[in-house]
Amino acid sequence: MRRRFLHRQTVAALVVTATITVAAVAAVAGANPGDPRRAVRVDASFAKAAVSQLTHDQGDLRVIGLRDGAAHRYYEVQSATVDAAVDAYSGDVLALALAGDMPTTPTVVISDQDAVASALGYATATGLDVGGLQESVALIDHGDSKEYAVTWTEVLHGVRTPRSVRISVNPATGVVYAFLNFTRPYVDPPVPTITEAAAVEAACALLAAPDDAVATVTGLAITFDANGAQHLMYEVHLVVLGGFYTNVQVDAKDGRAVIITRG
Repeated sequence: MRRRFLHRQTVAALVVTATITVAAVAAVAGANPGDPRRAVRVDASFAKAAVSQLTHDQGDLRVIGLRDGAAHRYYEVQSATVDAAVDAYSGDVLALALAGDMPTTPTVVISDQDAVASALGYATATGLDVGGLQESVALIDHGDSKEYAVTWTEVLHGVRTPRSVRISVNPATGVVYAFLNFTRPYVDPPVPTITEAAAVEAACALLAAPDDAVATVTGLAITFDANGAQHLMYEVHLVVLGGFYTNVQVDAKDGRAVIITRG
C-alpha cells in the first residue's frame, strides 16, 4: 500500500460563493429552535439601516423578509446590487455581497499579501472583529472568475470552532466584494477517541480510494448535524490521480465518515 498520510494545520473556510453569500447563513446545518439567540430583538428598519451604513446605499434597499437560518433568524436585505443578511437578535450584518464589485474574469493582478491587507483594512473599517483568530488566504478558481478568500477562524487547542469571518477580495481590483461573519454557541469538545490514521482509513474506505491517493488531515473541527447536535470531526482532504479531490469529515468519536465537497 502506497497511500501517503500527511498532516498539516490549516483552516477550512466557510463556503461563500461569488453570487449567493446569504445562502451560506441559512445552509449551516443544525437548527436549534430553543436557542434564545433565535428571538427577534431588532426590527426590519434597523436591519435595513445596518446594511445601508455598510454599503452607503440609501436607494432601493429593501427587506425581503425574516428568515429561519440554522443558527440565526435573520432579515434578508437586498437591492439591485446588494444581497445581505442581518441577525434578528443582535442586529449584526452576518453576510454581505456587492454585485458591482464581484470578479467577472479569472484575471489576478494582486498578490495574496495584497488581498490580506485589503481584507484586514475592510474588517477594521467596518468593525468586523478578527482579533485572536487564525488567518488564512486562498485563491479560489470559480472557472470564469477567481476569488481571494481571506478567512479568520477561532482555533482552540487545535480545534476549529464555529466562529469565523471570511472576506472575499476581487483579485483583479483588490476590492472587497463579500463577507460572511458567522458564530454559534458550542460546548468544549471531548478528546478524540480515534486517531488521525484511523480517520484517514475511514475516509479512504468510504471513497474506495486507490492506494496511491494522498490523504491529508487538515485539522479537527466542531460541527453540528441536522438536529443541532454538536460533533467533533477530523477533516480529511483526499487527492487522487489527475488532481481530483474530495473533502471528508470523520467523527472523532465513532469514525463515521461523511463526504463534504468534491472537485
